[in-house]
Amino acid sequence: MSGGLSRAALGAASAVMVVGVTVALAGCGESSSSASGTGAAGPPAASSSHTAANPCSLLTGLQLRKLNLNQGEQQPNTADLGGVSCSWTNFPLYQDNVYSARLLSAPVPGGTATASVGGLPSTQLVPAGADARTHCAYQVQVASNEVLWAEYGNTSGNQPGMTHQVACQKAQAAAVSMISTYRSLKQ
Repeated sequence: MSGGLSRAALGAASAVMVVGVTVALAGCGESSSSASGTGAAGPPAASSSHTAANPCSLLTGLQLRKLNLNQGEQQPNTADLGGVSCSWTNFPLYQDNVYSARLLSAPVPGGTATASVGGLPSTQLVPAGADARTHCAYQVQVASNEVLWAEYGNTSGNQPGMTHQVACQKAQAAAVSMISTYRSLKQ
């Protein structure tokens, strides 16, 4: 790719940027305080389900097109939240737009309880070290032992009109799609 980031460099940059925030919610105009992603008991374990092993399966090809996203790339297990994550971008439209998801066995401490996402209980977070104006994440309790951690971030703030509320709307749209896919995979 001449004049742009290689796919590997983009993936590495995405892995660094993505802290793993939870799914956003339309109308989530309230800023929440940053969550460290760890609690006194340490990060929760990753879920053992197939979708936890391959969180990129949470968005179908049709959903990717609807969200204007590229194919997801698995990111390695990280100490911050545990478990494998998946990152999706819409590069080259916006180089620093990154959506991410992972499934955890328990919620990460912190955040603010919000109205439901996809009819399920949720908590809104801003990833540790992330700018609340350009990032939003949600934790959604998708099963008794699984929490969807979905996130949207625009690190450079290069998307016109980007606010925390817009970031949350983008995260919500992705989360609702991920929940739909999760439900269909569990049937």
